[in-house]
Amino acid sequence: MQAGIILAGGRFARFGRDKNLAPLGGKPLIWWPAQSLCSASNLIIAANNWAQAEKYIKIVGVGASAALDPVPSEGVAGGLLQGLRSTYAENAAVAFSDTPFLVWGIYEKLFQATVDHQGAVVEAEGKRHYNLAVYSRLSTIKALKDGISAGTHDLPGCLEGLDLAVVPEDEVRKLDQDLDCLLDVDTQGDLHKAQVVLERRQKRDEIDPEC
Repeated sequence: MQAGIILAGGRFARFGRDKNLAPLGGKPLIWWPAQSLCSASNLIIAANNWAQAEKYIKIVGVGASAALDPVPSEGVAGGLLQGLRSTYAENAAVAFSDTPFLVWGIYEKLFQATVDHQGAVVEAEGKRHYNLAVYSRLSTIKALKDGISAGTHDLPGCLEGLDLAVVPEDEVRKLDQDLDCLLDVDTQGDLHKAQVVLERRQKRDEIDPEC
């Protein structure tokens, strides 16, 4: 069984409101990564509270479940920890809720790369993307617990000690030639950029549906 975890918590200070509900192409922003991860047999939305989670699950659809971070100040590390605790899957695909252009084929490469490792991450544009990754549940839970106990709340800080395989940029570009999967929406300006990207992708698909 493969799980998919969407990290959807946060205070949205830079955006000014709940960006997961902001419209992109007529759909709430969180709908887009959920569609990309729907091939996972167990889809989990990691949120701050039930009020958030209920809104998101209604958007995402039947089959999704929620994992609540009891201490929201623990940030993405705490959200991922709760998500991993909410599944029995051996490995879990991870994404941020504000990354609308994910590609399931990239996650398939990450799942394959995880064999004999404790996870796999995309490495592109000169850095590792810990939010575009697959993690082994048990080893990652331990790493997150240790990191949070030590006062570390970001994913790179908690997970840098794991044995992680790497899916390099050239492999990612075979499935996403423009690296749209790396775009995240932190501000209103980013949302505008995402709309431009969406329109460009839609035009390309009209010209070449196989692209």
